[in-house]
Amino acid sequence: MNKKRIFIVAGELSGDLLGSKIVHILKKNYPEILIEGVCGFHMKNAGCTPLYSIESFSLLGIFELIWKLPLILILRYKILRHLKLNRPDLYIGVDFPEFNLSVQKILKKKSSSCNTFCQSKNLGLERI
Repeated sequence: MNKKRIFIVAGELSGDLLGSKIVHILKKNYPEILIEGVCGFHMKNAGCTPLYSIESFSLLGIFELIWKLPLILILRYKILRHLKLNRPDLYIGVDFPEFNLSVQKILKKKSSSCNTFCQSKNLGLERI
């Protein structure tokens, strides 16, 4: 039987803190599960294998968004490519809804076998 694979994305420190609790609970109950994604210090310490750091996404204001937008779009492409080659059983987006919801919609179109969830302060817990 293949290991279950979860891909989790946090885009800022608050998402990293919330995501670390999710990762900790999953690893405690399912120690063999593979959890990887975009994470910070807290999620990494809880057992998430970092593909990219949340620092790649951290933004301060509109000017930094304009400056970092090309990098964010490149990272989005690389993440989607990784997900295509390494299909997760579950995609969890923590906060950062502008990024996570766009990725989740693409995953839903391409694979009905991947469940997706988004946790955000604004959106609540939503299954796409």
